[in-house]
Amino acid sequence: MAIQLDGYRCQNREGEQLESESDQEADEPMVADDHAGPWTHLIDSLHEEINNALRREHFRDASELQRMVLIIMDNLNAGNLRIDAAKKSILQEFANRLESMTPRHRILLSALAQRYQGHGVTVRQLMVTPRES
Repeated sequence: MAIQLDGYRCQNREGEQLESESDQEADEPMVADDHAGPWTHLIDSLHEEINNALRREHFRDASELQRMVLIIMDNLNAGNLRIDAAKKSILQEFANRLESMTPRHRILLSALAQRYQGHGVTVRQLMVTPRES
């Protein structure tokens, strides 16, 4: 039985609707978790910056920010951010990347440059924050 995509709904060749476990969940707004850790907040901030960059058609920034999100998620999944030396190295690279994005916006978009600089400071603070247990 082959599956075709019809818009956002999946149907089999006979035209019967296939059940989706999260059709209703996809339409519900996400509620922020008050107990979310620093990684979640950082990823959420970067996602917001990605969306802002795409709205401004700054595709270079959006691409760089997306790479950072994927690197964080891959390293969280692999457990590398629990190893102090690996965590410090990864965060140092992120802070450098964020700070390298700042100069190209400093003249025309100073508020954006300040936000990128602020994200760099936040990442540097994660380097000295004790591990969560």
